[in-house]
Amino acid sequence: MSTNPSAQPGGTGPTIEDPRRRRAILIAVCAALMAVIASVTGLNVAQPQLAVEFGASQTTVLWIINVYTVGLAALLLPLGAIGDRWGRRPVLLIGLAVFGAASAAAGLATSSDVMLAARLLGGADAAMIMPVTLAVPNGGGPLP
Repeated sequence: MSTNPSAQPGGTGPTIEDPRRRRAILIAVCAALMAVIASVTGLNVAQPQLAVEFGASQTTVLWIINVYTVGLAALLLPLGAIGDRWGRRPVLLIGLAVFGAASAAAGLATSSDVMLAARLLGGADAAMIMPVTLAVPNGGGPLP
């Protein structure tokens, strides 16, 4: 792996020139972003089943669906700034680990309160993942 520090804006940070490693990074980042987006839209299909399963009112079901987006939107900028300070890779890995746990908790939820808490935590973790996926540089070269 060779790096070129001057290829980044401002001349800081290494550039990965190995095409296999760049491809692996791109695939990992795309998979993480797809999980975040799928979690935003996934519960809309299951809306009637949520109401029946949890005996929840329409208002509660809407909160279950929308609390993820509210958490994501509220924490996107602050957690993106933390990613810039602490490093994007650690923030991405922590976000993915806790996002997976929150998704599992939501899938195994036994009540609407547990589902709400899991979805809120998932939205916060999505706010850790999304800025990192947007900040991955293309290696300093022109886009294909």
